[in-house]
Amino acid sequence: MKSVQIVVAGVADQPVYEIASRLAEKAMGRGLDVAVSGSPEARAGKGVTAVVRWGQGALSPLVGRGRCTAVIGLEALEGVRQAVAHYSPGLTLILSTRQIPPTSVLHKGKRYPDMREATRELETAGIRVISIDAAGRSDMELVPEIVEVAVSVLL
Repeated sequence: MKSVQIVVAGVADQPVYEIASRLAEKAMGRGLDVAVSGSPEARAGKGVTAVVRWGQGALSPLVGRGRCTAVIGLEALEGVRQAVAHYSPGLTLILSTRQIPPTSVLHKGKRYPDMREATRELETAGIRVISIDAAGRSDMELVPEIVEVAVSVLL
């Protein structure tokens, strides 16, 4: 099996590491080599990321430039940011519709970007976008669906 490299992104207090851990467990359950890492805990309004790699050569949890397979965004803007930062041909973005305005929006008068427009632009660039509707659900309630979608697409 080829190497799969996933960036899980969100903001402080979102279950980024929970999703990374569950994905790693699923891959290990299939006998794959797995490497996982995460960024230090973020402050309110700041991004948090974790990386999960599995398959051939998954010895290091670092994602090489142009080698990312998927980005999972628990917060819409953070997911889009990471998809742009880790762009690679055939990238899949699994994106929650949850919008948590960053400090620049809350305190500096900037506006939250139009996510429909942003995802259309990503799709035009060749990124496959899979949206997960967050309406009326907590982040923890989204975890099983996000993991299920990721496993069905990536494993």
